[in-house]
Amino acid sequence: MGMSVNDPILPDGYDDILAPLFDACAKESDDVIENPIRTQLPDDVNEGANCAGSNPVALRTRKSTASRLDIRADGTRGRLRILKFVQGGHLWPMPAADDDDTLNERVGFRNQDIDAADAVREFFCATDREVKSVFS
Repeated sequence: MGMSVNDPILPDGYDDILAPLFDACAKESDDVIENPIRTQLPDDVNEGANCAGSNPVALRTRKSTASRLDIRADGTRGRLRILKFVQGGHLWPMPAADDDDTLNERVGFRNQDIDAADAVREFFCATDREVKSVFS
């Protein structure tokens, strides 16, 4: 699952509606999960650093960050992984930047710190062995 806090396309406060849904999904697991693993992901890219305009959507999605929350029972492979983006635009996270200024003004700058496709593949390919992260 993924969410972007203050996503410019969604209504204000919508992340407050989404957040409890993630908790509800975690509680539906058959396992008791008490200690989710929280990981702040590397912040290697300053998205929108060259933005010189005054468009509020573009300005509020500059320099986004990503974190990961793994919810699982001890000794099991991941049950639920949440990717959370703060200040990310309404676009699939990946390293490539968008050079379309009109797009950036409508939906914001995409987070470029991770490749969400790799993150999804990593989660579904994990076995009961220790997960090797593409982020480390």
